[in-house]
Amino acid sequence: MEILEKILGGRWNGPESPIKINFQRNNPKLVVITGPNASGKSVLRKILTNNYKKNLIFLSQEGRCQSGIPRCFIYGDEQEDSTGFNTIKSLLTGIKSAKDGRHLFLDEPEIGCSEEVQAAIGQRIVEELDNLQMVYIVSHSRILVDRLMRREPSHIRLEDDMTLYEWLNRRIEPVVLEDVLAKGYDMHKKISKMTK
Repeated sequence: MEILEKILGGRWNGPESPIKINFQRNNPKLVVITGPNASGKSVLRKILTNNYKKNLIFLSQEGRCQSGIPRCFIYGDEQEDSTGFNTIKSLLTGIKSAKDGRHLFLDEPEIGCSEEVQAAIGQRIVEELDNLQMVYIVSHSRILVDRLMRREPSHIRLEDDMTLYEWLNRRIEPVVLEDVLAKGYDMHKKISKMTK
């Protein structure tokens, strides 16, 4: 939690930052990160993972899109195996590997999974949490996060101050897709200025 505290007290959570971070502290071993598209979740993930160095097991869509032998061992063969199969396999391996004391960072672990599997992912994390040092989860899946609520996770909300309970029970309204793209471009420009 010290690395998270350091980041939340730094320039990425200040008035000049394009990312608006609201942190609700509960369980110190489990942090759920939510926010709409183009709110800065990927930027926050990169900041967090860069600060952990080697003490982190990181599973993400970004890793699945890379090439090379490590990617193949972690995520399997996307041509031969289904996305859901590869998601489950990499998640179970990540959980097993994280029992050595490293932190586990799961970026949208529900990719390609049915609602039943999303619920099972949340349930497995709840069951294994006592054997793990720390788990971060970036997710858009209310089904997965609902299963985590028994462990009262801490919550990082990007863009607004919605609580995890409000997020789980919100009414879904469609957005204008072109607006989301424009928002993403604008966020990228602002972040590029900060990192120069």
